Amino acid sequence: MSGLHHEYVRRVVETLANFEDELIATAGFFAREEHFESCMQGVRTEFEADRRAIAIFAVPGSVSALIDTLSNAEMPAPPSAPKERRRFENAFAATVLLSSSTGVRGIMRNPPLLEQLWEFVERPAQHPVLLHYWARCAGTLLASPDRTDGLKRAIAVLGLRRLLVPLVRLIDCEAVRTPPTPQVPPS
Repeated sequence: MSGLHHEYVRRVVETLANFEDELIATAGFFAREEHFESCMQGVRTEFEADRRAIAIFAVPGSVSALIDTLSNAEMPAPPSAPKERRRFENAFAATVLLSSSTGVRGIMRNPPLLEQLWEFVERPAQHPVLLHYWARCAGTLLASPDRTDGLKRAIAVLGLRRLLVPLVRLIDCEAVRTPPTPQVPPS
């Protein structure tokens, strides 16, 4: 993993891993999920407001690199790569960024990126954790605020059967059943 997208992935990894470590140390393991989701939403919100990030991820190659980070997470890292504190932390960080409005817009504006995302789930034998991460991206993509346009575009690019087969296979995955929705504070 190299390039400017790498800088964002590493920053998300560091932010979320440090937050989770602190949360577990202070509140215990069972209190972490709700707080962690809130932290991820904060990371997404900051990312979506960062003009530099918007410019970097307006380039299809940067979004493609995020999809590659998820898709190739099981491949051995090169010896020069930083050691992961947690397994698949880079893939998780890429998922957080891909499920942001910036990531969703990038995928929807570039049909080859949608193809690339679906190619991952069409390969045989993915790790269950990575399938969950993929489902989170797909669920967010299909449940985005412009859902009708997103769904129409996904069907136009992938075809209905290709779109639905992986989703049906993963119907028991909470990320497909109930995609994360941003919490909008009351006005």
